[in-house]
Parts: sequence; C-alpha cells; structure tokens
Amino acid sequence: MVAGTGKSTDLSTPTKCIDVPGDGPMSFRHNNPGARYPSAEAARFGQISYGVIGYGHKIARFPSHLRRLRPAAARVSAHQQKLV
Repeated sequence: MVAGTGKSTDLSTPTKCIDVPGDGPMSFRHNNPGARYPSAEAARFGQISYGVIGYGHKIARFPSHLRRLRPAAARVSAHQQKLV
C-alpha cells in the first residue's frame, strides 16, 4: 500500500476525487495510459481515486501504470471467451 492512498482495492474509490496537479497529460499524472473512467471494476483492479478532466469527464487514478494494465487484460480475456 502506498502511504496516504488507502487500500487500492477499496470499492469506494470510484467516489473519491483527488486531482493530481502538474504538467503533462492527465493519463500520465493518474497512471492511467488508457484514460479509463472510474468504476467498481477499476477499483477491483487497483483504482485508488479519480480526477476530473475537460467537460467534467472523470479519469481513474491508479498507483502505477502496471496496475492499470490488469483491467485491460481482463477485459480482453473476457471478450475472447465470448467469441469462442
């Protein structure tokens, strides 16, 4: 667990708004290369909070880029199983 972030699998994280100030793309600042929206599914894979980008859209925040890849891999796997 990263100091001050709480449990990374806490299902309340889709409702915890913490904007990350700084320069550069929001997807980089929130360790979210796919710019995924916050959700209960993202929380199960390590989302720790979310931020708000242009026009009120939300972006999930992960503790690292690697944690963000896990839900993407799970979605691909689930989609492939539907095709078989």
